[in-house]
Amino acid sequence: MLSITKIQHACFLISAGNATIVTDPYCTDIENAIKQFPTIKNPDYILVSHGHHDHIGNLFDILGNKTTVIANFEICNFLARKGITKLIPMNTGGRLEFTGGSFTMVHAIHSSTIEDNGESLYAGLACGYIISIGGKTIYFAGDTDLFGDMQIMEELYKPQIGLLPIGGRFTMNIASAAFACNNYFNFEIIIPMHYNTFPPIAVNTDDFVGAIKKSKVVVLNDFTSALVP
Repeated sequence: MLSITKIQHACFLISAGNATIVTDPYCTDIENAIKQFPTIKNPDYILVSHGHHDHIGNLFDILGNKTTVIANFEICNFLARKGITKLIPMNTGGRLEFTGGSFTMVHAIHSSTIEDNGESLYAGLACGYIISIGGKTIYFAGDTDLFGDMQIMEELYKPQIGLLPIGGRFTMNIASAAFACNNYFNFEIIIPMHYNTFPPIAVNTDDFVGAIKKSKVVVLNDFTSALVP
């Protein structure tokens, strides 16, 4: 059984069997998140899609002694300088196997910097991930615009579950995310993300649900879970 818990924004706790994965660790109330979902602390893997604070800001809060951080080469170099030793750098097209599944880093269209002591540092290319776990394949899009090569992702990886941004302003909006779902992918389940955390990305999720012509949309509130058989 695959469990997907939306913590907040683009941060999800994904677990199946003995593997626990956290995507883009950011939550405006990380202490409450850890209290409600203790396994978010010291997960097996943390996947980072890019360097912006709202995707990496709570990494050190949940990092544990068994945790391996996966990110692009530049972010891994930055984290190594901060004292993190369990790092696996990747780049788009790279694939990593772990017990019970695999990660593939895929393209995204977005910027990526890390703020450090008032300085904005280049943080490589933004990315998404194809996550195979629990007998399912998940497309975690990270922050991205719509792009035509999503069709190739469908052909190559055939993800059954899509975690896609819909908030607009900084990522796809409802219309472009729905276009991707209706025309490029054949998801069984779509879970929207990256909306309503801040005023500039406020949306009505009912509009997204209504725009989807196929697939089941599961709107997860913060700190709620879905089980996928």
